[in-house]
Amino acid sequence: MKILLNCDVDWAWRMWGESPFLDELSKQHEPIIFCDKNIKTEYTKISLPTDLRKYHHKHDIPDDKKKDILEFLKKILKEIDVVLLASAGERFVNLELIKLCKEMGKKSVFMVEGLNNADYGIPVWPDKIFVWGKVMRDLFIENVKNTGSCPPDILEITGQPRFDNFYEIARPRKAYKVVMVAPPFYSSSYAEETADLIMGGLRNFKTPDLLMVHPHPSIGTNLYRDTNKKYRKDGFYVSKGSLREFWQLADVCVTSASTIAIEAMCFDIPVVIADKRGIIKTQRHFRHLLKSGSYLYAQTHEDVENAVNWSLQNPQEKSKERQKMVKDYFCAFDGKSSQRCVRAIKKL
Repeated sequence: MKILLNCDVDWAWRMWGESPFLDELSKQHEPIIFCDKNIKTEYTKISLPTDLRKYHHKHDIPDDKKKDILEFLKKILKEIDVVLLASAGERFVNLELIKLCKEMGKKSVFMVEGLNNADYGIPVWPDKIFVWGKVMRDLFIENVKNTGSCPPDILEITGQPRFDNFYEIARPRKAYKVVMVAPPFYSSSYAEETADLIMGGLRNFKTPDLLMVHPHPSIGTNLYRDTNKKYRKDGFYVSKGSLREFWQLADVCVTSASTIAIEAMCFDIPVVIADKRGIIKTQRHFRHLLKSGSYLYAQTHEDVENAVNWSLQNPQEKSKERQKMVKDYFCAFDGKSSQRCVRAIKKL
C-alpha cells in the first residue's frame, strides 16, 4: 500500500522519522512524506505548491487558498491508500484529508503524538486512532473537544513510536549526580516563573555534580542562563538534541506539567514537578498521574531543593508507583510500538 504521512508539524517527523517507525513501515508499504519543511529522507517526499506551503499547518486559511489546497489534496490522494496524521484534526489540511479519505474510499489514521491531544479537537473521526495506552484511550472515550465521546471501536492501543529509541538505553555508572531540567511551555510568564522556581531551588546544587537543561523550543536557552546567573555561580550543560542523552545520565528529573515526567518514569528516574501555579491540576490528561504518588510536588524554592535532595538520597522510593504509571500511560515500554502501529495499519 502507499501510505501518505502528513508531516505538518515538527513533532510529526520526530514520531515517524526519528524512530524505527518508517523503517518498519517501508518493509511492507511505500511511505510518501507530505511535508513542507526541509527534512532529509530517503523516501518519496511531496509538498504543497510554493504559494500554499505556509498554510499546511494553519487553522484559518483564505477561501481562495482553501480551494487550491483541496484540488491539490484530491490529486495526490488518487494514488494513496492510507493517510497518517500526527496532529489534531481541527487543522484545515488534516480535517480535509480525513473528509476526502471518506469520500474517495481511502483510510485515515490519527497516530496521537501528544498526551493531551484529546483536548485539541477532532471534528470528523478518522477510521482509526492509535493511542499510547489505557489512560489515553479512556480520555478519548470520555470526551474529545468539539466532538464528544470517541467511538471505542476506532481506538487502538499501540504505544508511541518515538519512545522506541529510548528502550535499550544503557545507564552508565558515574560518581557524580545529575539533575535534569526539562520544562514545557504554556506561556511566557509561566516559563519565566518556572525557570525562577527551578533554578532558585537548585541554587545550592554545585559542581562536580551536573545540572543539565533541555529547553523547550519555544523558550530557548537565554531564559535559563539569565535565571541561573541570578541564583548560581556554577553553569549548566545545555542539550538541544534528543532527550536520549538525558535519560542515559539523569538521576532525577525536574519538570513541571509535562509528559516528560512520565517519560522519566520509563527509566525509573525520580521526578520532581515544579509547578507554582498548580497548572498540572487543571490538565485532564494528568488526572491519573496526580493520584499516583509517583512524584514529588514543589511550589517554592525550598520545595524544589528538598525534593531533589530527597530523590537523590532515596532513588528507589516511589519506584513501584512510577512503574505503574508507565504501565497505565503506555501499553508497554518495550521498543515495539512502531511494530504494533504497522501491524494495525496492515489490518486496514
